[in-house]
Amino acid sequence: RLDPKNFESAYSKFLGLADKKKQVYDDDLMMLVRDESEDSANVFVLTDLQVTTGTGETKPTATVRLTRGGKTLEGTARGDGPVDAFVKAINRLVRTNGRMSDFSLQSITVGQDAMGEANVSVTFGSETLSGKAVSTDIIEASAKAYLSCVNRYLCMKAAGRNATGK
Repeated sequence: RLDPKNFESAYSKFLGLADKKKQVYDDDLMMLVRDESEDSANVFVLTDLQVTTGTGETKPTATVRLTRGGKTLEGTARGDGPVDAFVKAINRLVRTNGRMSDFSLQSITVGQDAMGEANVSVTFGSETLSGKAVSTDIIEASAKAYLSCVNRYLCMKAAGRNATGK
């Protein structure tokens, strides 16, 4: 169940997805609703992500734009790959030191325009949190999954708890 505000947001995301894809499947809808219900507790929201990657002398670069309480933060970082680049950019913006300890991608719908689900585990010191996100763009899904872990870590830290709730 979604409250009216989250329902409207999920519906808006559905319309955007429907514009991108020829068919929207039940799994697509379930992922949109799941993401929206998780987004309601987020501290930071990913509003823009641009990643440039390459081989040789071209270093992968990510420019990330986050919003928090109406304030926009933007940062750029280089990394060993596109995922490493956006992790570094997010860490700089939110002043955390998360390290992705596990990362996997899976197609959850069919076709060339399939929704990809990113599953990540992120370690913050002695704490390890897991996150998931979906998108037709696997880099975006990966960044959202990482940011989901960052948000939960920051909320736990602010509440003086650890991953076990203590």
